[in-house]
Amino acid sequence: MNASFAKYILICLEILRRENFYGKLRILERNQYLSINDIKRIQRNKRNRLVEHVIENNDYYRNKYSGYDPVNRFDQIPILTKHEIREHYNDMVTSKYHGRIDKIKTSGSTGMPLKLFRDREMFSYNLASVYRAHRWYDIDIGCKEAMLWGIPVGLKNRLSIRLRDYFLNRFREKEFILDNMIMMDFYNKIVKRRPRYIYGYSSMVHEFATFLKEQGIPGESLNLKGVICTAEMVHDYQRNN
Repeated sequence: MNASFAKYILICLEILRRENFYGKLRILERNQYLSINDIKRIQRNKRNRLVEHVIENNDYYRNKYSGYDPVNRFDQIPILTKHEIREHYNDMVTSKYHGRIDKIKTSGSTGMPLKLFRDREMFSYNLASVYRAHRWYDIDIGCKEAMLWGIPVGLKNRLSIRLRDYFLNRFREKEFILDNMIMMDFYNKIVKRRPRYIYGYSSMVHEFATFLKEQGIPGESLNLKGVICTAEMVHDYQRNN
């Protein structure tokens, strides 16, 4: 699919979902050129509004920060730990909030995954920050993506994934377990379809990189702008391969 058309489709979908990540992307890209003092001022104002809101509306945070002054002495408040999030993530949802929230978990790339809730606003900013980082490496919204991810079992899930891949301008290796024949086929697809970058499980990306090295195929020949690992911890031996 044409990258511009894929970009248009994605933006339309986000508008329909009332997420408007593209508007957030414009804000983030504009703010990144501000001075350090201006960025700190924006961060401080947003932080103060956030702590004031949760102390007023959330029992868990009100109790946690009791006796502290989060607005004026933010550096002295107790740190929110991963253990607390695991134990109390339900309590961290403000009861007065009536918008849509989604229960998610982190990839666990730095250790044990975390479960938490996020709303549409947070999702929009998160997606916008991802695309901003991609653009630093000349990977724009809608650029063709090669995935080392696999396809879930079940006809309904497979059809859904194929449809999403088509409209998001990406293709994937459908198998989770890779052998030389599968990786050569994936390599040939990359040569033919010329993706901008590879995105996938750290272990699968490492296997593919090892395969290229063993076959004497230089990674530079793929003309990729980047390789993005996710879902698993990236170990030192994988980084150095």
